Amino acid sequence: MFRDSTLIKPKTQSTVLTIMIAIAVFWGADSSPIVGYFLGVGCLVLMIVASLIQSFWPTRGKTENTIVFSLFWGIILGAVVPLLLNIFLEEGFAGIYELLVS
Repeated sequence: MFRDSTLIKPKTQSTVLTIMIAIAVFWGADSSPIVGYFLGVGCLVLMIVASLIQSFWPTRGKTENTIVFSLFWGIILGAVVPLLLNIFLEEGFAGIYELLVS
C-alpha cells in the first residue's frame, strides 16, 4: 500500500462531537419515525459527501474533516447500529439477512 494510507486515531474534537451527535440521533430516531427517516436519508447523503472528500477515517496523509466525520459516524452509531442490534437480538442472523435481502 501507500506510505501515507495508514489509519490513525481521529482528533479528540471529532470523537467528542461524534458521541454527542450519536446520542442526539439515537434520541431523535427513537422519538419519531419521521425523524428516523430523515436521519437515514441524511446518512446516505453523508456517505456520498464523505466519499468525495475521503473523510471516512483519518490517515497519516490526510486528516478528517471534523464536521463530516462526526456527522457520518454519529448517525451510524446513533441510528444504524441500534437498529441492527435490535433486529439481531429479536430475530438473530435470519432477521439481519431478511433486512438485507428485502
